Amino acid sequence: KNSAQILRHLGYDKVLQAYNAYKDPQKAKKFGEEGLVYYRKALAIHPNFGDVLHQVGYIHHFYTSRPDSAKYYYKLAVNYAPNMAENYNNLGLLYLSEQKNDIASYYFNRAMQVNPNFIDARNNHQAIKNATGLDVKFLSEQQLSQ
Repeated sequence: KNSAQILRHLGYDKVLQAYNAYKDPQKAKKFGEEGLVYYRKALAIHPNFGDVLHQVGYIHHFYTSRPDSAKYYYKLAVNYAPNMAENYNNLGLLYLSEQKNDIASYYFNRAMQVNPNFIDARNNHQAIKNATGLDVKFLSEQQLSQ
């Protein structure tokens, strides 16, 4: 258990358990918290591990209801794993839930730029475009820091 890779896999096993427990939010949260323990240990070994940063964001986003923490980790993951479209898409989902549609549109576009075949990003982009008319391709750092 001294390897960041091994700890990543142990954490991911807990994320899968959380996902499979979706009908019981308390159980899913418990598994998510257990996954965070492994991921924190992995990040102590390898702080720029993009996939682990993504998974920590994912747990905070979907299992522990900590959207600010989710955004923080997804943004870190973007820095260390810029070709991982899921980070951009999930940031878009978080901003959409806050009704910050311009920022959400931007992140859905970024996800599609990284992976044009990522169907979730394409669907999210189209849905926000249909609902609001927005198709934001650029935002300043100041706008993104909201």
